[in-house]
This record gives sequence, C-alpha cells and structure tokens, in this order.
Amino acid sequence: MGTSPIVLSSTHIILMKNYADNRMHYRMLISKINEEVDFSRYLHVKGYALLKSSVGSKEYGKDQERIVLNSKRNPVSYFNRNDTQDKGWFFSYLLHRYGNFYTAISLGLEAINASYHSEAKTSKVLRTKKSTNLEATFLIEPLKRWNYIVKERGLSLKTLESEAFNNKVLNGIYNTTKGNQITNIALPLTDTEGNIKNYILFNKPYWSPKKNKLQKFRRVMNSQYHFLFTSNPTANIKALACFESGFDAMAYHESKGLPNLFYMAFNGQLDERKLEQFFLWKNKIDPEGKLPIKLSFDHDIAGFYFDMYFLKSLMSREKKQYDFVLHRQNFVVKLQIQGHEIALLGEELKTELNILHQQIDLQPAKIISLKETLIIELQLDSILHLGPGKYGSSWYWEGFFSILTNTLECPKIQIQKPLLHKDWNEDLIWFKNHEQVKDISSISRGINKTLWAVHNFKSLSKYPPIGKVMMVGEEKVLCDIGETAYRWISRDQIISFYQEKKSQVVHQENIKNASYGRKK
Repeated sequence: MGTSPIVLSSTHIILMKNYADNRMHYRMLISKINEEVDFSRYLHVKGYALLKSSVGSKEYGKDQERIVLNSKRNPVSYFNRNDTQDKGWFFSYLLHRYGNFYTAISLGLEAINASYHSEAKTSKVLRTKKSTNLEATFLIEPLKRWNYIVKERGLSLKTLESEAFNNKVLNGIYNTTKGNQITNIALPLTDTEGNIKNYILFNKPYWSPKKNKLQKFRRVMNSQYHFLFTSNPTANIKALACFESGFDAMAYHESKGLPNLFYMAFNGQLDERKLEQFFLWKNKIDPEGKLPIKLSFDHDIAGFYFDMYFLKSLMSREKKQYDFVLHRQNFVVKLQIQGHEIALLGEELKTELNILHQQIDLQPAKIISLKETLIIELQLDSILHLGPGKYGSSWYWEGFFSILTNTLECPKIQIQKPLLHKDWNEDLIWFKNHEQVKDISSISRGINKTLWAVHNFKSLSKYPPIGKVMMVGEEKVLCDIGETAYRWISRDQIISFYQEKKSQVVHQENIKNASYGRKK
C-alpha cells in the first residue's frame, strides 16, 4: 500500500490515515469512488475518443489503450483490449495507471466532485459508416394510432386520455424506403421545465433475418438518456410515485385508480444522473419536502436493488452526518453507513429486525455494528423466495424499509410491489385476461356475488379451509385465505363454490366458531 500516506494531488496535499489502521474506511471510499464516478465522462475529458457504442457497452481509444466499459453493471466495469491485467472498476483503472494506492484514492475522490461540463468537447466517433440520426429518421406526432399500447400493453384509452397522461403518449412515424409507414409509440423524456429532451420508441417484436429470431423493438432517440418520463402535474398531489417504465406507471394508474400521484419512470436503469433529475422534479413538485415517496419498482432482484440504491441516494442528501456506500455482488447487497455513534443506531436496528425475522424463521438481513460503521447485508434472493402473501417478499421488504428509515429518521418511503408478476404492466395484462370476482357468470352457475371456495389443501393447514375467490384462471383459482395471504388452488382441489348469500353467512359463522379460525 505504500509507506507514506501523503499524497500530492492536482489541487492540494492530502494527509491520509494508514490503510492498516482503518481498512474499513478505505474500503468504503473505494466503493464510493466506483459507485459515483461517471466513468464514461471521465474518459471523455481525459482525451479518449469514442470508438464504438452499443446498448450497455462503450469502447474508447487513446494511444495504445482500448478501454471497453460495461454500463450494464453497477458499478460500471471495464477492461483494456490491449492489456489483460488492466480490468475491474474505476478505482482499478486509477491504480493501474498511477501505481500508488493513496494517489488513486485522492484522484478518485476528486473525480466524484469534478465538473466536466466546462471542459467537455464533442467526442469524435471513429466509424467508417455514418451514425444513424434517429431524430431525423422518426417523425413525432400526436397519438393517432394506439394499437400497440392497447393490444400489447393492455392499457385503455381512458388512461391515455386521463389528466395524468394526456398528451404524454405520442406516435413515432418511420417511412420506409419502399414507401410504407410504420407507426411506433413514443414516450417523451422531459426536463423540469417541460422541454422534451429525448424519446423512447416502442413497438411489437419483429423478426430479424440477420439474427434469425424475434427481437424486441425499443429505441432511445439520442444520448440524453438520463431524463425521466413523467405524468402531468395535477392538483392535490398526495405522493411521488417511481417506476421502472412509463408503461408500469400507466398500468398502476389504471389498476389502482389513484389520480393524485405524480408519476416518474426511470426507464429500466437507475444511476446518479437519473436520480439528479428525480430530485429536481421533487424540489419542483414538493418544495417543502412533505410528500411521501412511493417506490414501485419491479418485484425482482433488480427491483430490490433499485430500492436500496434510491434509499442510499436519498439518505446521502438528507443525513449529511453519515457517509453511505452501497455495494452489490450478485444477490448480496451491502449498505455501509459511517458516522459518529452510528453503532448505537445499529443495535436499535438489530432489535427491530429480530422481531421481523422471528415471524419468517429466516434472517435475510444481517447487521454488523463496528465502532463508527454500520453494515447492512441483504440476501436478495432469499427475500424474493419468500413468495406472495403474508410473511411473503413484499410484506418483508415493506417492513424492512419501514424499520430502516424510521431508525435513521429518513423521509417516509412507501414500498409497493406487483401482486402476481414481475412488473405492473404484466399484472394489468393478466388481470384483464382472467375472470374476476366482479364478473363470474361463467363459473358454475355463478351470480354476481362474492364467492367463497372450500379447499382440502394440506400444505395450507394453518389457514382456514375457506377462502374468498379473487379471480379464476383456466386451471387454478386465486383465493384470499386470510391474513392477506393469496394462494393459487387447482380447480380440482376446490370442493365447492358457495354462491348464495345464505350459504356464505352460514359458512362464515362456522369459521368463526372453529378452532382453525383466522388469526388477528
């Protein structure tokens, strides 16, 4: 690590602690550098030319170096085509070039706070072919054709014409060389002044002769990817709602019927530039900072990580007395918090989480308290495998966030995940394709009344053998069997449907008197 932690940086002399004396301190700094430095912009300022660019990857060149960035990873990783030893994250890039551990730390910290805008010049893209100008290729028009959004996305015209999303969905027209016209859906990305900075184009999958398979059609019009898709600001906004995609936001709006939300979509990925846009919108919509934030990202590993990433960024702004660093390795996420007396809060957090964990007989969150460092380690796959219903993944995730934010006295965050599928759009499509309780005419001489199903499912022995029918699929019935627990039960395992009010009342009374009655 070097014998002298004294570093002469480009701006000043920095006296650092010896690594051996505070390893955790430096590990947190390294994570912070890898997480927060804009690797691509850094290379640009340092004179690297952009050679290639594709979804999730950029290649830069300078002298004999060929640096390839993998932007799909978080933090962004790299490798040098001309040096097999030159690879890793941003800190590895610095260490490989400057050789001194403390120098790399100093330069990394400078890079976090550096402003590249004044220095940046237009990069020369070294290509033999002309790059495609999508903004010149596609003509943006008001929404006239909506087949894709209705048939493929399951959204209604009522949602598209609602106050929240009126004029927020457009058409992107492409005229082919043969004189044909292809109409796409275009979602605009805007700044806080309402200026459109970019569009994302969607259409149904198409057949690629080159790759001999179906390809998804999703195009981002220009490099201004960090702007957000938002709803129209409406009167009496009750909360700020965050989603991964604009279609998820609209699907949530349609299924929940909540007009007083301000919707924001991050378009598949979360990074610091997009979060900066979020905070600009937050300051505009909620200048007094009183509105809760509803996080409704996908119900999967990536969605859990986005929740944590968002929380880290929010707490970094709100709790300046602490230093927050987030690190992910596959299914494990670690949130490191450093500050005075943080260990005391760690003990409080341990106590609260132990109560939560006792109810699931599992410990997906581990708390490590050091002198001035608190580490929260999460097994995201274990949380996801908890499944639906009470004591399920959504229930646990919501409880964990509530405990964490209350302990750290952070702004209120509400977590809500889709009930059945990965995202809200998939849930909406599924619900529309299946019979619901409101329309039960095809179910065994059913009438438009609440149905109750009796089952003999042994694995559900701790629940009453009666459940409210929520919806009916081709082979299975979704039942609410108490304690907000939902279970799919095969039609063959449903003994009978109680369709008349008298039968319902009698059965409910029997349940109340039975030893297996519902828990309170």
